[in-house]
Amino acid sequence: GSTGPTGSTGATGSTGPTGSTGSTGSTGATGSTGPTGPTGSVSAILQPFANSSINTQTIASGGLVVLPTAPGPNIQVVGITYNNVDTFTIVTPGLYYLSAQLNFNVGTAPNSNFAIAINGVPIAPASNANGAGMITISQVANYAAGTTISIFNNSPTSVTIENGVNTTGAIQTFSAGSFALFRFADGPI
Repeated sequence: GSTGPTGSTGATGSTGPTGSTGSTGSTGATGSTGPTGPTGSVSAILQPFANSSINTQTIASGGLVVLPTAPGPNIQVVGITYNNVDTFTIVTPGLYYLSAQLNFNVGTAPNSNFAIAINGVPIAPASNANGAGMITISQVANYAAGTTISIFNNSPTSVTIENGVNTTGAIQTFSAGSFALFRFADGPI
């Protein structure tokens, strides 16, 4: 006879075991670039320094050059302790450059000399064979925290440093000398 009608679908069987993982497909196209992030902050790295102009004065033998009171227009001090008279104290150890210039007045004894005093001990003396005129003392050295620095009259007599005059003959205050001290690198400790 003829084939009978199709019977109803039977119940679904249980799921078989998972097959093995197939091979990795090819890499897709690169996505578009995201938006630019915010600009980072900028901070200055300021090294410790002191910078001063020096006014006319007479410094006794064995005495220290007096500097202006800070803060003020003739002195800037950052990161170094200053006693507001004549002595700086290093706070951050490292390699420092220092320079002092002094203008001896007319009548100064020849070979009068000044030195940088480190912890009260004069080093790096400079003199002027003529008596009057400018002398410069400079030094590069590694200083530890707590080191004190001053400008010392190493002469056997008092010495006067004096302000200069401009082209019209007017006295230029705080031109008798200058002092600069700044840290430029870490140093061996």
